[in-house]
Amino acid sequence: MELSIQYVAGLFDGEGSVHVVRNRPGWGASVSVGVCNKEVIDKLYTTFGGSTRMQLTKKGREFFVWRMGITKATEFLSSIQPFCIIKRSVIVVALKLASIMNERASKPDGRRALSNDEELLRLVLVHKIHCLNANVSFTSEL
Repeated sequence: MELSIQYVAGLFDGEGSVHVVRNRPGWGASVSVGVCNKEVIDKLYTTFGGSTRMQLTKKGREFFVWRMGITKATEFLSSIQPFCIIKRSVIVVALKLASIMNERASKPDGRRALSNDEELLRLVLVHKIHCLNANVSFTSEL
């Protein structure tokens, strides 16, 4: 079974999300898709990497989740962004966050504590992701 990038974008628009996570150093994010069809989740995993898990719903049904950290999800998000409608704005912010995290990680001192400016930029992006996920307006510009 092949999944077109348009199908994956629609799946992410409807069943996917960008999650904010606290990590070291500072704030980060991850992306995930959760559905009741294991075959779709397995295909996301083999195509994009990441990780999968199965959990049970309150009614005892199997529910499958694919997840990937934001720094590794850049290719995934960039490929689906042109086809997303609902989550396009949050993808733009997530890509900005991934970009600054990847840039920092590529430096020799990338594991040092964040500067105040780096921490503030991440907090602004994280707050914007929270607002977009909650459909609340955000007034600050990046």
